[in-house]
Amino acid sequence: MDRFYVIGNPVNHSLSPAIHAAFARQFGIEQTYETRRFERFAEDMGALRREMNPAGVNITVPFKQDAFDYCEILTDRAKLARAVNTMSFYDGMATGELAICDIGGLFFWSFILAAAMCFAAR
Repeated sequence: MDRFYVIGNPVNHSLSPAIHAAFARQFGIEQTYETRRFERFAEDMGALRREMNPAGVNITVPFKQDAFDYCEILTDRAKLARAVNTMSFYDGMATGELAICDIGGLFFWSFILAAAMCFAAR
């Protein structure tokens, strides 16, 4: 089962675990998505990767620039912004992306739109 996390400080208020759990249930995807509070990005990310072997993480405040520095592979958008809010792990390497749908709350609205389209298609 794939494990995903949203990391930050603070992070316990995040609605992401509930949103991702609902999405996974709807589409029959077996995964976990949990919050994880970090104090020191590089050290805490190293421990998370060793102990939990995550498939990916979402990064929130205040660690988006730390995530940029941590990643071995960066997308053009992440390089341009010098920030990362989404990381995936393949072949032991961290890949960083700046998902533009995260900017200005658009992620939430794109999720609502996608959910509405799914229900309309039924």
